[in-house]
Amino acid sequence: YKNGHTTIYLDIKTHGWFYFFISIVAMIVLHDAYFYWTHRLLHTPWFMKHIHVVHHRSVNPTPLAAYAFHPLEALLEGSLAFLFVTVFPVHIFAFTFVTLLVLLLNVLGHSGFEFVSQPFRSGKVGSLFTSSTHHNLHHSRIHYNFGYYFTFWDKWMRTLHKDTFQ
Repeated sequence: YKNGHTTIYLDIKTHGWFYFFISIVAMIVLHDAYFYWTHRLLHTPWFMKHIHVVHHRSVNPTPLAAYAFHPLEALLEGSLAFLFVTVFPVHIFAFTFVTLLVLLLNVLGHSGFEFVSQPFRSGKVGSLFTSSTHHNLHHSRIHYNFGYYFTFWDKWMRTLHKDTFQ
């Protein structure tokens, strides 16, 4: 960051606390949209056959499946982080928080264990978010449940599996 090749900053006073928290929300929302659409791309016939199949060999995933992917998929998914630190100012702690959240949710999403109760998951608030069940269904029903944090893309694009909240 010191050489000016990124927009990372260290002093919170540079943009203030409001911007700090808004940047976290923005990164999460942008990542969710980016992930949904790149994930859909990875499920097109060519990408599935040559790239994303590596990840989907885990039909009943474990936390290690979070790291099972083709190098080109890693490049595609990781390129958003590059954009975050080169396009708009981001505090190092905001970027680190979102990066750790992505890592944690990826491992939990592949854990094969549901951490959230079914009544909450199917309720008004809980049904807005993805869960381990959501992603586990994706591995067994590959045309459904592409979202990362939120279910609204799956709802809007009619890719939410009917058993997601069961």
